[in-house]
Amino acid sequence: MVGNRLRCDLGSRSVECTGNGSTRRTAARAAPSQQLRQYQLQLVRHCSLSPTFADGLNGPSTKAAIRAFQAAYGLTADGVIGPRTAQALQGPVTGACR
Repeated sequence: MVGNRLRCDLGSRSVECTGNGSTRRTAARAAPSQQLRQYQLQLVRHCSLSPTFADGLNGPSTKAAIRAFQAAYGLTADGVIGPRTAQALQGPVTGACR
C-alpha cells in the first residue's frame, strides 16, 4: 500500500514497517544512509556543525539539527527532509542557522 510505504519512509515503527513488531532497531536497520549523510554534510555547512556530525544515521541530533535549520529558513520545523528542506539545503549559506 502506498500510504503504508509513505508512513514507513517517514520513520514509522509500526509492525508493517519493521516487519517484526519490535521497536528496537537492529544493526542492519541502523546502517548509515549515503543520502542522509549528504544532507548532514549540508547541515554542517549551513549550521556550523562539527564534520563528525555527518554519520549517515538519523538519530536525535540529526532530527534536532534539521528542525533548527527548518526554523531558521522559515520552513515547517518537523525534522523531516522533504522537497522544500532539500532545496533549501542546496541553496546558499545565509548564516541564519548558526
